[in-house]
Amino acid sequence: MAPPVIVFIALLLALGAKGGKQFVTHGMWSFTEDIITTPVDIIENVIFKIRGESYSDIKRLSMADPALQVLQEKFYTEIKKTDLYDSYLFLNINRKKEWEQKKICSPWGKVDTNCNCEQVCPLSFSLLSINAHQYKSKKENELPFTNYAGDYWDGNNSGHCWGHAVFTQKLRRLAIFHPNDQPPFAFESKEWVKFYRKILKNISKDQAQIVPGFKNIREFASHPLLTKLFANRVVYLWGKKAMSLEGLAQTSFKLPPTRQHNLNYISKLKSMLEHYITPVVLIGGFFPVVGATTWKVPFSNVRYDGTHVVIVSRVKEEMIDGVKRIVVCYEDNNYEIAKSSKCDFKRDVFSLEGDDIVQWKELKFIVYHEKYDAASQLRSLWKLCRKSCGSTSLLDNKVEEDNLKDFEITVQYKRPADETCQEEAIIVLDMTIAAETQEAAEEIAANQVVEGFACGEEKSDFTFDRIIKISSED
Repeated sequence: MAPPVIVFIALLLALGAKGGKQFVTHGMWSFTEDIITTPVDIIENVIFKIRGESYSDIKRLSMADPALQVLQEKFYTEIKKTDLYDSYLFLNINRKKEWEQKKICSPWGKVDTNCNCEQVCPLSFSLLSINAHQYKSKKENELPFTNYAGDYWDGNNSGHCWGHAVFTQKLRRLAIFHPNDQPPFAFESKEWVKFYRKILKNISKDQAQIVPGFKNIREFASHPLLTKLFANRVVYLWGKKAMSLEGLAQTSFKLPPTRQHNLNYISKLKSMLEHYITPVVLIGGFFPVVGATTWKVPFSNVRYDGTHVVIVSRVKEEMIDGVKRIVVCYEDNNYEIAKSSKCDFKRDVFSLEGDDIVQWKELKFIVYHEKYDAASQLRSLWKLCRKSCGSTSLLDNKVEEDNLKDFEITVQYKRPADETCQEEAIIVLDMTIAAETQEAAEEIAANQVVEGFACGEEKSDFTFDRIIKISSED
């Protein structure tokens, strides 16, 4: 294996050739910063371990958490019905109903005579359930730009996949949306933008945040004054993760994995998915030269296959050609999520019968970052939850997602003729609306005002006219 410095220089050269000088400059700065801050991180982890707040401590506490146990019991009951494991089912459990039936104190619930603060705010993976709906592979849970969105990368149109995946993951876990509240500043003012910039900065540093005025990640990141701020956070996190000592360690490893390695790997993925942790994984990296090479690192016995980082959405057992096989589904940030929501992007790892292994040798589990980030995020959620103990629940102003369905709706909006525009103008829009019932979805569409062009270049408001068609995902 090549020395880390050679691997680092090779990675910078590869990225520089693809993304330009900015990649090299930002990469070198991030790597230098990581070397300086690593000792501090180590000391902090030791302190959290002493205080009983490390990842392993949280995992141990979670195993004794009755709120999580009830959900896992329901989850495995559902799996037995089909005899096929699908971790996505865990996200579809009606958590509120299960907790009420078993008389379990609900995480993020209110303190009363039956539930104290420690019970509704446990230092447990169950706190991640507040955003369970945001872990699903749906359009509203993704950024509005892909890893190839050149408009947002100052000319560099690829190479930020690690930052894209990690920031998406952080937003899903830590952004608690309160769409009915508003920030204390004039809409779209400089203070308004600064308010949301601080929220994004805090989320990128693993701090849970209440996000007023928006209902989901897609809507939040699509605002024209904020999209660039999201892109900046993606670039920042790319540097923090890819250009780090741990990042280099993860991109450099030996081949090939054994069957037992793959079994252990899948077991880790399943465990995380059953605790609301959709893990980030790395595909590709630096390998010892074996036969033909993609790109050989100078003065070394190493080749560079290129790297790509994605979010694992589910692990399935699937019948393929009459054989039950393990399949890992993931969200590829090179494409819109609509193309990955039904497991279009997947890796067939190996069969559960016999000794054959599909050589998934190019995938590496990012253990350090995942555990460190998850622990940091859970501690932040825990502190936020405890602030509400004894008062009102943070869920009071949050949209209840358990009973919502997606409605695909085609709506016609119009602008009547007047003195300015002599002719009536019409706009037809296709949209997805989350609501409990069709009537509620229609009401949401009817109350919207959209901007459009009338009289050529005259931009004005269009109001609801009629619904052309509507259908539910069910």
